[in-house]
Amino acid sequence: MNIHKFISITRPLARTLTPGKIFCMIIAAWAWALLYNLTSVGMDRNRETDRDKQRFREQRKRIR
Repeated sequence: MNIHKFISITRPLARTLTPGKIFCMIIAAWAWALLYNLTSVGMDRNRETDRDKQRFREQRKRIR
């Protein structure tokens, strides 16, 4: 959207952005957002929380 705004302000009478280019920009924005969110979710699953670490310590103390 910022690219479209920039071109509209700097070249108001030029028809450089066709509907096809605008569609491609929308698809690229969605693809970037999906890629970013899917990779961050995947990394978050493997991270242990402090509560999990505390539970593990308590279980080890009970065993000893």
